[in-house]
Amino acid sequence: MVALPDQTAIVVDGGEDLFTAVEEQEIGVSDERAGERQRAAGKPTDRPNMVMGANVQVCWEKFCRYWDVEARLVDPDTGAPREAGEEGELQVRTAALFAGYYKDPARTGQVVSPDRWYSTGDLCALDPARYVSVVGRKKDIIIRGGANISAREIEEILFTHPKVASVACVAMPDPVLAERVCAFVIGQPGEPLTFDEMIAFLKGQRMAAWKLPERLELRDAFPMTPSGKIQKYRLRETIARRLGLPPVR
Repeated sequence: MVALPDQTAIVVDGGEDLFTAVEEQEIGVSDERAGERQRAAGKPTDRPNMVMGANVQVCWEKFCRYWDVEARLVDPDTGAPREAGEEGELQVRTAALFAGYYKDPARTGQVVSPDRWYSTGDLCALDPARYVSVVGRKKDIIIRGGANISAREIEEILFTHPKVASVACVAMPDPVLAERVCAFVIGQPGEPLTFDEMIAFLKGQRMAAWKLPERLELRDAFPMTPSGKIQKYRLRETIARRLGLPPVR
């Protein structure tokens, strides 16, 4: 637990995104202390991602002014503008934007438009009061029978189970629905989490039945990058091999 002095205005962390429960416990910013304070969660390979207090929201205009950027929400598939009350992918444009991936114009073109809008991969929602909330990552959307499921939403809830030390949800291939949810879990010491316990817990948290994981894989460790991020693509490959099917994305 990190106790922040009263004059603290900004906290910056880098690497893998933190679950909300970890942020509130380790950073120690409560709703009562949040007010107009700001916390920034920086990704060294990405760009700053600022949230207000402990409720993972930031005023749209303050975000743009604070970081000196233009920002907009667009449909992640079509690029059409999103309005207040709708979810969309966050795009930013700033003089500080990187020039592009070294000698890789094709990869650069995937994330930077000709007019220099950068697609962050963050899925956000803008409410009528002009506050934006990060609701997930574009790559973490599992498309089950045409329905979008946020892996992050499941992980946030499952991480609070007393038998769970860490969790990662990925898409596993399915010949009928194309994708289904598989939960990889590192357990706490003691009795391992069972599939039935996982489902009962998620149902108890009012999770819709069509979002529930349909497979549980227990692990002692996850494949990680040198910077401490879970390599979800390797988990997708692992479950695909077990099923004898090509991996999803």
